[in-house]
Amino acid sequence: MRTLLLVIATTATTAAYPAAPPPVWPSAVLHDGEALGKTMFGAEQRWISAAGEPVLFVHVVRADGKGVLRAVWRDGTKDVAQDVLVHAFGKVEMLVIAREDGELGFQFHSYRSHSNQYLGVRATWSNHHVTITKQQPFNGYQPTPPWLFDADAKGPAAAWRAMRSGALNANNMNGFSHWFDDGQVTVTRDGVKSTLSGHDFFASWKLDALPVLGYHVKCDAAGCCRGDSAPLTAWLHVELACFTSGSEPRVRSLEIVSGH
Repeated sequence: MRTLLLVIATTATTAAYPAAPPPVWPSAVLHDGEALGKTMFGAEQRWISAAGEPVLFVHVVRADGKGVLRAVWRDGTKDVAQDVLVHAFGKVEMLVIAREDGELGFQFHSYRSHSNQYLGVRATWSNHHVTITKQQPFNGYQPTPPWLFDADAKGPAAAWRAMRSGALNANNMNGFSHWFDDGQVTVTRDGVKSTLSGHDFFASWKLDALPVLGYHVKCDAAGCCRGDSAPLTAWLHVELACFTSGSEPRVRSLEIVSGH
């Protein structure tokens, strides 16, 4: 009887804790007559919600030249889309701003069709829906709306934020790689420690599979930073990054945890 009870307990434990599938990024959704916009920041920009959900924001250009800000997320095995905003900035730059508070900002900026014109948008994500809370047009001679971006950070905190953005968008604008040099980096991944140069560390990764970083970063006096990793348990993510001091910090140690 004891043996039977042990077998039942083991079976129940296994069933109660199945291996979590890795997060799957949605794909861009385009309708007839639509095309992806051309932008230095990418027409498809990834974002992870404060709850750890993968969301793709797509800069779409309609046949009439209007732009569409489209959000795409996964519902089971399907991609579901929401048209968040239709705007006049069709053939312009789009930037997704992942704010520290888990909310969103979007900036549209034209160098050509709407010379020196901007559109700032603030939004929230809840129950798989984007809700615009503020939007404001402005130009390059006016201050950027203070509610659009986070307050400036310096040193390691700024580096962490840049790496977070770069990890999601294939190192666009060198957001991730900029903080690595030829200096030695001690990397602890799932408890296994190794040491290699920063450049070699970065070269060992595929650009679309870089470890992600959490929001609400806090750094100590030694230059070691942590973000909120609780929503990232299913993701390959950075738990801790330690940087050199100064205005241009460089990574010297990392703790990386595989998703489960």
